[in-house]
Amino acid sequence: MQRSRRLRRGVILGVVVVVVAWGVVVGVRLARADGRLRSGIALARAARAEVSPGDLTGGPAARTLAAARADFDAAHADVTGALVAPLTVIPVVDTQIRSIADLSSAAATVSQAGDHALAAAGGLLARPHGSPAQRVVILRSLASTLHGLRSTLARLDLGPRHGLLSALVSKRDTFAGDVAKLRAAVDRADGASAAAAALLGHDATYLLLAANNAEMRAGSGMALEVGTLTVRHGEIDLGALQPSSALVDTRTSLRAGGDIEARWGFEHPTFDFRDLLFSPQFAPNAALAARMWTARTGQRVSGVLLVDDTVVPDLLSVVGPVTAAGHTLDAADALRYLLIGQYAGLSTTDPGRAARHELLGALAGAAFQQATAPGTSLTGLAKVLDGAADGRHLLAWSSAPAVEGDWRRAGVAGGVGGDDLLLSLINQGGDKLDPYQRVTSGLAIRTAGTSSSVTVRVSVHNATPPSVRGYAAGGAVAPPRFYSGAVVLDFPRYAGHASVSGSPRLEAAGPDYGADVLAAPVTVPDGATRTVTFHFQLEGRRGALDVLPSARVPPTRWRADGPGGRRRFTDNTAHTIRW
Repeated sequence: MQRSRRLRRGVILGVVVVVVAWGVVVGVRLARADGRLRSGIALARAARAEVSPGDLTGGPAARTLAAARADFDAAHADVTGALVAPLTVIPVVDTQIRSIADLSSAAATVSQAGDHALAAAGGLLARPHGSPAQRVVILRSLASTLHGLRSTLARLDLGPRHGLLSALVSKRDTFAGDVAKLRAAVDRADGASAAAAALLGHDATYLLLAANNAEMRAGSGMALEVGTLTVRHGEIDLGALQPSSALVDTRTSLRAGGDIEARWGFEHPTFDFRDLLFSPQFAPNAALAARMWTARTGQRVSGVLLVDDTVVPDLLSVVGPVTAAGHTLDAADALRYLLIGQYAGLSTTDPGRAARHELLGALAGAAFQQATAPGTSLTGLAKVLDGAADGRHLLAWSSAPAVEGDWRRAGVAGGVGGDDLLLSLINQGGDKLDPYQRVTSGLAIRTAGTSSSVTVRVSVHNATPPSVRGYAAGGAVAPPRFYSGAVVLDFPRYAGHASVSGSPRLEAAGPDYGADVLAAPVTVPDGATRTVTFHFQLEGRRGALDVLPSARVPPTRWRADGPGGRRRFTDNTAHTIRW
């Protein structure tokens, strides 16, 4: 009997030892899986930050993704198999294990798909692309590659959302946020490559608006130069640009229609291309510009492109300096010359203005010719265009719905709606004083009851120096160096109780296609500051607002205060404020 009891104790002790050893091994595996999952997510996030249109050939991003995939595969192996299987019968524990397994599996899928897409894109961009046909094939293949990655991301399963421990909730939320951003980035790249392939792959003529940020409209510079861009058999030809002032037609029978006419009809936008874009909604403005061009010239266009001054220095950094009529423009001095230097010493009656327009057109033509020449880096150009799209410095519209959808996905359609917020300072003084205006905005969000109150306090400081005289300083609408214009806010259509303080009247108020708009006139003497404050209310104690770029140079400085904390940023790119 005693021997039997010793045997039972030995067996029980052995089982306990085995169970403890198994528990230790499983615990080590789960802890190791947790560490590898964290490491993999960190590496994948680093890879996403490293990927840009200029890095599609792989490089650091490809190596980082490979390391991330190894971590995710190892984490998945740690939480699957016979050793961990017995724990899956325990309901709460089972949920945690399934979450780690599903997250690691999903993350490995993302890393592997991203790695393959990078390798494919790198191979495509390394191909010869001297001929138009080669470029179209590359763009179509790139769009197909990105579309495949987009489909993989759309099918991704991140596992259980509920019943998780707080540590796993945090990891899942972090990874889900990264996946959402990656989906948006891939969607954008897919749209851009598809739209570019459609543009180069079909013979068509486009209207080109060359905008100047020294005189601003809403979310873009004023269209001071107009011309056409023609595609034939994949070859792009930039026609001669002409000043918008040469196309003024005060007798036109065209009507703007829609919210442009309802809000801004008093500016007579159909008379003059310079009086377009008082609304930041690019599609209706572009469609109207196309009608205006046809009415002036008899020529129909398939779409409209807008490019502003800020793109020029980035483009010259890729193609090198350009020379025309004895004047050389390089990346270092291009923006200052276009915003300030070209107006130095120019009076309002100076006959040299015609020569200046001719010089600008010649320089633009030279830069365009170098950009489309065989051997120019596609990745370099893609990086320039991606940066331009980020800041609303490049906008595009197509009359073909499918191509317009691609432009929207590419982020260059210039729409404002949903949860968007776009602040503009519109120049109505006929001067070139925008580079000297210092615009700051304070965004305050306060929650009370079941709603959120939003306040946008905008200050405009006129820092125009005494050296600015003549044509650039203005004087026809207000005294020289006085800034005359309007502070304009586009905000969500579903907002309520909208109002403005700091202005005796409103220039525009009401629907602006996908948004609502309030516009307050403002005159700012040289050296002075003027403040306008907007108020509106949103339902719910939690929400998000996307502050869109204004395309201003210098950009507007923002400070956002609310339940989510304080943030400071400039609106040279979009920023999401959550609370």
